[in-house]
Amino acid sequence: MLKRIILWPGIYIAVICTAVFFLVLNSASLLGFSGELFRQGEIWRLLTFPFTHLDLSHLTENMITLGIVSFLSYEVGLNRNQFLFVFFGANLVLALTNLFFLPLIIIAGASAGIFAVLGSISTKGSEFIPQLVLFPLMFSSIFIKSFFSVFSGAALNWTMLLMHTLGFAYGVGIYFVVSKYRPKRRRILQLE
Repeated sequence: MLKRIILWPGIYIAVICTAVFFLVLNSASLLGFSGELFRQGEIWRLLTFPFTHLDLSHLTENMITLGIVSFLSYEVGLNRNQFLFVFFGANLVLALTNLFFLPLIIIAGASAGIFAVLGSISTKGSEFIPQLVLFPLMFSSIFIKSFFSVFSGAALNWTMLLMHTLGFAYGVGIYFVVSKYRPKRRRILQLE
């Protein structure tokens, strides 16, 4: 069991994020997503922005949250492929939203994907905890993060709040689609 937890995809994402932060100078400006720069041909930004972080506190905050979310997703039974699909799928949809509606805003960091996984946990976890309790609890994490950002001296960033909320909503939607239309496995000895 410990081996499965250690090999959980959140660990790999955390290692890549940390390596990018320490090894790539100006990673946010080089790898962060901007609709304007994407239209100019810098298409790699679509895949690289979740691995870039603005400063050490941004990286630390996201990696701690990623660890907690990875553990929660493991506990509610979200499998590795679902985790990765929700994380990267929500980041892709968020980047496309940015491309069409906020092209001048640069987005960087794993937090939108993390909140997407939280959204999927709120859907998947309703098998164990009533959704009337679980969904608001998971969604409130967005406002708790914003509160702590303001409490630590940063101004309330409405763009960050919007991106995290969209990440959460996209995670709920992507997980719903994936779980609804995933082919059901048939047992070999199933009686009909």
